[in-house]
Amino acid sequence: MHKSSIKKIMASLALLSVCTCYTMPVFAYTNEEAVYSKLDNNGKPYKTIVSTVENDGNKNDITQVEMEKDLPIECAVTYKLDGKEISAKDIAGKSGRITIILKYTNKDEKEELINGKLEKMYTPFIVVSGVILDNEKNTNIEVNHGKVINNGEMTIAAGFAVPGLVESLKLEDNIDVCDTIEISMDAKDFELKNIMTYASPKVFGEFDIKLSDFNDLFNKVSTLQDASAQIENGAIQLNDGIIVLNSGVSELKTGSSTLATGMKSLNDGAYTLNSGAEELSSGISEYNNQSEKFNQAMGTVASGASTISTEYKTLDNGINSLNENGKALEKGAKNLDQGVSDLKDGVSYMNQRVSEASNGIGDLKTGTSAIKGGISKFSDGLEKVEGAIDIADGNIDDASDDVQGAISSLEQKNESLRSLVESESDEAIIDILNSQISYNEELIEKLKSASGNIETSKVYISGAKQGTNDLSGGVKTLSGVAAQVDDGVGTLESGMGELKGGLNQLSDGASTLKDGTEELYGGTQQLTAGTETLAAGSKKVTNGLDSLSAGTTELYGASSQLNIASNKIKNGAYVLKNGTADLAIGATKLYNGSNDLVNGITTLSDGTEKLADGSQTLVDGIKKFNNEGINEICNLVNNEGKSLIRRIEKLEELSKKYDSFASEKKREEIQFFSIMDGISGAELNKDKSKK
Repeated sequence: MHKSSIKKIMASLALLSVCTCYTMPVFAYTNEEAVYSKLDNNGKPYKTIVSTVENDGNKNDITQVEMEKDLPIECAVTYKLDGKEISAKDIAGKSGRITIILKYTNKDEKEELINGKLEKMYTPFIVVSGVILDNEKNTNIEVNHGKVINNGEMTIAAGFAVPGLVESLKLEDNIDVCDTIEISMDAKDFELKNIMTYASPKVFGEFDIKLSDFNDLFNKVSTLQDASAQIENGAIQLNDGIIVLNSGVSELKTGSSTLATGMKSLNDGAYTLNSGAEELSSGISEYNNQSEKFNQAMGTVASGASTISTEYKTLDNGINSLNENGKALEKGAKNLDQGVSDLKDGVSYMNQRVSEASNGIGDLKTGTSAIKGGISKFSDGLEKVEGAIDIADGNIDDASDDVQGAISSLEQKNESLRSLVESESDEAIIDILNSQISYNEELIEKLKSASGNIETSKVYISGAKQGTNDLSGGVKTLSGVAAQVDDGVGTLESGMGELKGGLNQLSDGASTLKDGTEELYGGTQQLTAGTETLAAGSKKVTNGLDSLSAGTTELYGASSQLNIASNKIKNGAYVLKNGTADLAIGATKLYNGSNDLVNGITTLSDGTEKLADGSQTLVDGIKKFNNEGINEICNLVNNEGKSLIRRIEKLEELSKKYDSFASEKKREEIQFFSIMDGISGAELNKDKSKK
């Protein structure tokens, strides 16, 4: 609770309590105690009278006793002229800026158990002091805690104090102290009339403040703290998922680079194979053209067969290398497919964490709505208080009319009684009539005094109305702030929706990439199977060429069969040449595709790194908001707020326990009235001890 808010609420409570006391009908209590004190102009009491009222069922029995007993509230008066302290004797007749400082000290100290620890507390007293000032001699009148009322001829300056409140509530030292009333004016030939003071321990009146009434607020604070913690945990889990995703993309990037290298080797090998196949086809064609001369050049054929066998081993090695590269390609495609699967899993994990964060935002939105509802309830309660003040205003008007009517009635009765005295000859009856007239005159004086108090009460009711109007304005401002907080939560909720949409797009892209890698893996499996078949066929060719080289003698006798076989070899070499050409073109396309794949994965890797950086920034921001914002507010409400409410409860208990000042009997009402001597040249020399 903000310090200025505490001050406004306490001031409003105090004014309402005072107004409640003043608007009670005359002689309303049948068991009350009133303490009347006279103070010198330095605030020191020199005469105290205790008046008690008791009702025996038929009439009120009033008893007044003068006694010497320390009052629960002590007053010290300081006078200043143009900012410099001056004594009461010396200030009379002076002109300048006059300041009267009334400092009240609460002497009714208690030791109370607060949260398991004995603490110093004071019975709460509301003190109201006022003085009437002549406008011809006093201008620019100000009072620090109270009200200045000017009717054109005179000004009433009244202030209030609650001594001991700051100490009892353990408020900070920089709060405006509630134990001092300062009345300032520009005076000419300064004189001071009596300062009237009223004090009562019934500060809280009918207000029943309990810690249980605030349990809902404390529960909402706990809910807010839990929701904030969930948001922080969700952000951390989201960041962890993004880190896993980034790591998987890095591995995918490394695997794609390896795949591109293998593709380049495959492409080079395919073109080498095609070149060898073309040479083989050309050589076999030439061999076939010269087959008819085979018999004449057998030695040359034997030598050529040996050369063919040797050269074909190189071709066989190329085919075997092609087969091994095909297997490496298949393994790389499999790793690529597994990396994309990990990517899909990471995106799914991120979606789950974002959904949990969205739930936390929903809880936060519920908490802000509850706070707005609490402000609305407080505003409704304030309207009821304003209504109660209006009712009190009407009641005091009725009371004023009743008192004036009673005064008029008693005056009429006295006129009738005086007429009876003039016409009566019996002395005993005359004494009785005169006694009744005197009693009626005393009642008239008391009623007139009560009428004056009622008029003063009207002044304070007006001040109470102003106080509630100020508080109402503050409530409206707080309601606006709560609405802004609610809008901020809505913006956060919208941003979370956009994040979820982006994750959905990432998930769709990962699924498409997964389909492509599965097709790539299937193609590499087929390629591997083809190269294995080619390698097996090449092995057979190698074996055949070895047999050809060894059997040149037999070939010499079977030239016709050799010619037929050479034609078949020529046709096979032509098919082999065409196949290796297609293989080279396909390897080139596969190599170019692998480069595009590497570039795409590199772009994806850059994006996931930026996403990881942004996610860490989000985690740091939420942690800071949680630690420096939400947790600070929750700790303030749960610790200082509960302690303050407990102290207010204890003050209410002390207020109710204060039920007697001088008598042994408990009283329904106790009130303290004091009249401080004024300042004038004639009164300063009086001996107060002789009064």
